[in-house]
Amino acid sequence: MNFKMLSNQHLNSTQTFIGIKISHFKNKVTIDPDFFILLDSQSTSGDSSICTSNISSATKIAGIVIGSVVFTSIIIISIVYFIFQKKRNAKKFQKQVQTKLKQFN
Repeated sequence: MNFKMLSNQHLNSTQTFIGIKISHFKNKVTIDPDFFILLDSQSTSGDSSICTSNISSATKIAGIVIGSVVFTSIIIISIVYFIFQKKRNAKKFQKQVQTKLKQFN
């Protein structure tokens, strides 16, 4: 965008600049200003569609919720298990130290 583009402001018109990052070009690229391809309003449920899914949104949401709950439960159980293991090992070590100290006295 240069100074000439910024100064094209009139009272009865508006100007919008859209930035698109296009790789593989170093200096300049010219694209077709026809943006109707970006605004596709047709459904993707046809035969030529890549995303042909017959699963309802309620089923998808239920799957996501159940998966999240199971994953969170596994993480919480793992953390609690390791905390109790650490405490049990610490108590076991303390008992071993106490028995050794009693042997010396």
